[in-house]
Amino acid sequence: MVLSMGRKLHNVFAFGSLTDRNFLRKLLKKDIKTEPAELENYEKVKIKNMKYPFAVKGKNGGIRGKLLIGLTEDDLRRIDEWEKTPENYYKKKKIKVKTKRGVKDAIAYTTTKKSLKGELSE
Repeated sequence: MVLSMGRKLHNVFAFGSLTDRNFLRKLLKKDIKTEPAELENYEKVKIKNMKYPFAVKGKNGGIRGKLLIGLTEDDLRRIDEWEKTPENYYKKKKIKVKTKRGVKDAIAYTTTKKSLKGELSE
């Protein structure tokens, strides 16, 4: 978290649609700074009949994505609406991601295998 003129700014780890610069510009109505990042000890899983993957805690591996840097509360609200949080399977979680410049604090939209029980793709 960073403070800018008295406002909290947030970093968000993205690994799907939110990594597309054009999509992100339309969603947030501005350009933002990003950098490559990895969420260690998580894996992408698919749900039957859904096109988007989910991030689930896993012992091995990691998810490569982007760190979205310096987001405002309004930006987070727009992302929540896109991700359909909290009605969806996603839960916002404070995590740490690995970047070339070191480990950074961020928010990630994750879920658990228990939440997806019976809906995982074979």
